[in-house]
Amino acid sequence: MELTKEQLDIINSTGNIKINAVAGSGKTTTVIEYARTRPKTSKILYLAFNKRYDRKNSSTDNTNAVEEAKTPYKSAYQPWSSALDEELTTMFNEGVNAKDMAKHFGRSASAIRSRIQKLELEERY
Repeated sequence: MELTKEQLDIINSTGNIKINAVAGSGKTTTVIEYARTRPKTSKILYLAFNKRYDRKNSSTDNTNAVEEAKTPYKSAYQPWSSALDEELTTMFNEGVNAKDMAKHFGRSASAIRSRIQKLELEERY
């Protein structure tokens, strides 16, 4: 997995951080990688304002804390590859709606819309 410059800046930061970004932008991946780079004795507070994250995480292994968040989407929080971006672009150009693309990719419709926006598909096509 290749991280963006912004993700690496967060992972390499010191002190308190706040990540505020749209769905599908890589927030959870960033938090997981951030946790992996910290000493096991570190304490990390992860707040997500979403009903999907209502479960308390009692894990003492901070590398798995975010990965255990429950989700109904099989590919949620996984990075987008160039092949997936190409497939999304093709489906977008064929007029497939976000709900059907979400089912196909195993992601939420809002994650699909966010990726479409990030790839600037509406502006390009």
